[in-house]
Amino acid sequence: MKPNNFFDYGGTETVAGVLIFLLTSIIISSVAITWFLFQIYGISISGVVLPSQTDGSVNINLMDNSTESNANLYNSIGSSWSYNPATGRTANNANSYLIFDNVALGIANYYTNDYYINNANKTDYSIVLEYNNDGVIEVITKQDGFYICDSASFFGVSSPCGYHAYANANQITDLKITVKYSPTANQEDYLIYSINDKVIFSKPWYELKSRIGALDKIYYGGVGAKYAGLTISNFKTTNDKAGNDLTNYTYLITAYIVAILKILVWNVDSMYLPLELNVMFIKTQLIGIGVCMVIILRG
Repeated sequence: MKPNNFFDYGGTETVAGVLIFLLTSIIISSVAITWFLFQIYGISISGVVLPSQTDGSVNINLMDNSTESNANLYNSIGSSWSYNPATGRTANNANSYLIFDNVALGIANYYTNDYYINNANKTDYSIVLEYNNDGVIEVITKQDGFYICDSASFFGVSSPCGYHAYANANQITDLKITVKYSPTANQEDYLIYSINDKVIFSKPWYELKSRIGALDKIYYGGVGAKYAGLTISNFKTTNDKAGNDLTNYTYLITAYIVAILKILVWNVDSMYLPLELNVMFIKTQLIGIGVCMVIILRG
């Protein structure tokens, strides 16, 4: 007797196996794609933003001996910064950083940092926007202008630096540098950079790549000496903290789940993931899952 239909050949079990494969595949695909997008664009792909909760304003006088004795306020990276009660902290070597721990905010809507710097040697220096184990996002001041660079690389490929032309940028010796910066993509201006209360340039968020998707600690303030001799006397940050570490990680996990659901149900913003790629890698699998479920239910 001939089998009447596909299921008489044991097709139901075959379809069930395909269904399990597709379900496993789409879970892995959606998680991997979301992780990939988080590393490049950060939490902004989900639309989830931490609410501002507490005042995070801090003023650090680096000429004050009591500040000098508080090792929790900042970290020197690369080499030490010598202390002088008359001037503050001075870089002893090239390519060294002074990173401020008090601006490790997790996710903040905006922060404003003021740096009081003396660049007597008129050499290149940088202001740190974000710093973590992956590298540093910084505004580097050179003779011909400002370079917004990210030292981190993805599969060995680094992003090109942004650039704003400004003649003799590193020739200003006494500076108050104000950086208004948003680690999320929910602000009109992602970065506003001022010198001595004059706005030099601003950059929209899409020209920069925040490292907010990383799950290790991120520092949102610091200075970099490209040559020895750079001095910083005072640092001030004005912002709203975005909750404690537990709250931050809770929101990160929530944002990750939201992003996965968006990718599965429809898509995140096409500037992060083109719809064509979503259809290719996600929607085709969803169609396959739907077909398998229909076949099984009809069986």
